[in-house]
Parts: sequence; structure tokens; C-alpha cells
Amino acid sequence: MIPSMRVVAGETPRGWSAEVHAGEGLFFAYPDRGWLLVFLGERLVYKEELKVEELRTLVKTWAYEDRFKTRLEGAPGP
Repeated sequence: MIPSMRVVAGETPRGWSAEVHAGEGLFFAYPDRGWLLVFLGERLVYKEELKVEELRTLVKTWAYEDRFKTRLEGAPGP
């Protein structure tokens, strides 16, 4: 499984079949280890080794996109 943010919109990686799995993904970026991990529920569904600069770029992109989320898209409150 590859998160949609890691592929060009509408394209499937070569040799892969395309399926959609909806759900809340939890992303962890570990620059000291060079890992991007994605969990759906309690299951690890994706692991990618990235350079520190690539991880920093991803985190900056997430922070930028968070600025434009509506209340409906934000995290659930208490």
C-alpha cells in the first residue's frame, strides 16, 4: 500500500494494481532513521526510507496544508 501523497495523482506505480482503502492514516516521520511510517488503525501499512531533506520537505508540506483545513477536516475535539 502506498499513500496517495507518494504518487502522482491518477497514476499507479508500475507493476502495481490500484485499490483504494479509506480510513484515517497516522503518519510518522523519523528523520534520524530516515523512515516514513504509515499506520491504518494499529496496522503498519507503509514504510519508506527517505533522506532527511525529503522527510523535512514532507513535514513542511503537511504543516502548510494544515493551515488551510476547515473545522470539518481538523482533528476531532474532546
